[in-house]
Amino acid sequence: MQITGKDYLPTRLVMDNYGAGNTYPVFVGRSGRGTAASPTASQSGDTLLRISGNGYGATGFNGIGVGRIDVVATENFTDTNHGAQFVFSSTSNGSNTLSAILTMNGQTASFSGNLIATNLTV
Repeated sequence: MQITGKDYLPTRLVMDNYGAGNTYPVFVGRSGRGTAASPTASQSGDTLLRISGNGYGATGFNGIGVGRIDVVATENFTDTNHGAQFVFSSTSNGSNTLSAILTMNGQTASFSGNLIATNLTV
């Protein structure tokens, strides 16, 4: 599905929800191997969901996006094991190379690059 908005207006995807307690809008990406008719388990390293941002250059859009958040499997999936991590990536000024800058899993967060902390209180 591709949604193209009107010129000079933000394009929006709005999800409304009403109710009590555990009711909320949810966006879910599901990924498996195999086929729709015969799915198989996701494997370690598989991208389960990607949210990507991209801008138009002189002649077109870059194919991979210039900033993204991936949900990536960290183990082969079974019915009881679902290890995954978030990987945040961006492109530095003057470059067209996407680099992972932050990775978070169930136990740790790993940051690469320069951390600039302002107004930090410990």
